[in-house]
Amino acid sequence: IDYIIDRHGPRVPGFESSQKEFRAAVILLIDEEHPATTEALTALSDDVRMFSHAGPDDDDGYFNFFEATLGRAQMVMGGLSEFRLEASVK
Repeated sequence: IDYIIDRHGPRVPGFESSQKEFRAAVILLIDEEHPATTEALTALSDDVRMFSHAGPDDDDGYFNFFEATLGRAQMVMGGLSEFRLEASVK
């Protein structure tokens, strides 16, 4: 890390004031050869829920976003239609 800081300077903004909550969306692409099955939709929904859970997921073989950032950040993957409405009002 010292090499990176020496070469590029300190992080701007610093950790204390950097973004801690991120938003993401998942898009499932389908076609006639790859339809959206109930099993695939259930698995995708479970993966999104686990990945964006704001706490430990109790799965030793899997780190969600919260765990991967050691609890410093959160990935929000729901309520995007409401977020869009709120953002457009500002």
